Amino acid sequence: MAIKVTLTMLGESGDTAWRECISCGDDVHIERWNLGYHHCKFCGDALARQRKFTIAPLNKSNYMLFTDPELLKQLNPKRTT
Repeated sequence: MAIKVTLTMLGESGDTAWRECISCGDDVHIERWNLGYHHCKFCGDALARQRKFTIAPLNKSNYMLFTDPELLKQLNPKRTT
């Protein structure tokens, strides 16, 4: 009984080791793609910098994530406007 072992180097097969970034068309490694990151590192960094949010501690409570500045303003009891 013989066991056949096939080794494939990364990048050796262009179809299985790399995918195309959905923003710029650059190469994205298949392991990154399988984790759900369909952008290259540069496009992913640019997208992450566009997201804006604030984490604020609430009195006698936990920390809350705010993506709308108006909700954060409503928490201040000394607010005049």
